[in-house]
Amino acid sequence: MILFLKDSLSVKPGVVCDVTIAGHTFKSLPVYERGGKSIESLNEVYSTVYRKEELVGIHLFVDIVKVITNRGEAKAGLSTYYTIQNMGTHGSITGKTMTRIICFDHITTATTPPPNL
Repeated sequence: MILFLKDSLSVKPGVVCDVTIAGHTFKSLPVYERGGKSIESLNEVYSTVYRKEELVGIHLFVDIVKVITNRGEAKAGLSTYYTIQNMGTHGSITGKTMTRIICFDHITTATTPPPNL
């Protein structure tokens, strides 16, 4: 069932939770976003994908979905993961750009004297 949710829903970037189900603790599970889907509609799709012998009961399904999902929809924007992973790249690009700007003759900085006019 967790594989079904993993394949059906999107991960909320940078958010994890510890989940205890039937006495078993699962640490650092990603939190998934339902994206406007109701628990009932997820259960209907889940019931059609798997054989009857492989299904969990509706109460357990609801409990698990509530624990590892959020109701909200994914919003467009930069994810925290993307920003942190590329911070070094952005920093080096900014440094190179600033070095090039300082090289212009018409720009002065605190360390270089102004040109004689």
